[in-house]
Amino acid sequence: TNAYWGENPQGTWSLTVQDIADFDTGTWNSFRAEARMGTLMAKSALDASYVSETTPTFNPGERKAVKMRFKNIGTAAWSTSQIKLKATAATTAAWGITTSPLRATTAPDGTAEFVFYATAPTAEGSYPWQFQVQGPNGLIGTASPANSIEVTGARSEFVSQTGLTATVKPGAKFNAYLTFKNTGTLGWKRADGYALRSVSPINNTTWGLSKVLFNTEVAPGASTSIRIAATAPTTPGTYTFQWAMSRTNTTVFGQPSAPVTITVAP
Repeated sequence: TNAYWGENPQGTWSLTVQDIADFDTGTWNSFRAEARMGTLMAKSALDASYVSETTPTFNPGERKAVKMRFKNIGTAAWSTSQIKLKATAATTAAWGITTSPLRATTAPDGTAEFVFYATAPTAEGSYPWQFQVQGPNGLIGTASPANSIEVTGARSEFVSQTGLTATVKPGAKFNAYLTFKNTGTLGWKRADGYALRSVSPINNTTWGLSKVLFNTEVAPGASTSIRIAATAPTTPGTYTFQWAMSRTNTTVFGQPSAPVTITVAP
C-alpha cells in the first residue's frame, strides 16, 4: 500500500518473486496481489473530540455548575495558557457565557474536564447550548451536540402514591392519593392552569377522568397530596395508571408518578 510507503500509485507496478532457499524444488500454483491506494494523513498537533457533559436543569435566572469533557486526540499536550472551551455565538447570546479555561494540562489521548458556572435566562423558554475547544489559532476538533435547554420554573418531583391495588373489578370506583413536590420556582395555582393530568398516553380517560384540579396554591418547596376519584374500565384487561403535573392541556412537566399496572377482572 502506497499509503505507508509514500510511492506514486500511477504507472506500471512490478512484482518480483525470488527463491532464496538452495537444493529444493516446488510448484507455484497461484498468487494474489491486493493494492490499496491512499494518502497517509498525519495527526494534527491540536485536535479534540467531544466526550460527555453534566448539564443540570435550570429555573429562570438560576446559576449552576456545568461539567463538559473533551478528549485530546492530537499529538501535542493541551496547556492551560493555550486551550479554552468556547461557547457558540448563539449560546453566548442566550447564557452570557464566552469561554471557560482549561483546569489542568492534558496529554495526548487524555480527557479534559471543563467546569464553569452558567446563569439561566430570566424568561422561560428553550435556549441553544453548544461548545467547542479553542486553541491559540482558533477552534479545534468537533463541537458538543447542538442541544437546547428548557428553562422553566415549573418543576415537580413525584413523592408517593397510595390506594392502588393489583386488581379491580370492571367499573369499580376507588380513591388513589398521589403526592408531588414543587421543586421549581413558581407556585402551582389553579387559576394558572395547574392540574394533575393522566399520561401514558396524555389525557387518556382510562380511569374515568383525564385531569384533577386542586384548590390551594402549592408554593415552591411544598408538597401536595391529590385525590383521584377513579373508575375502572368496564372491559377486562391490563391497564396503566400514571399521572403527571401540567399547566396546559397538551403538555406535562416534571417527574411523573411511577407507572402501576392494574388488572381489571370480574
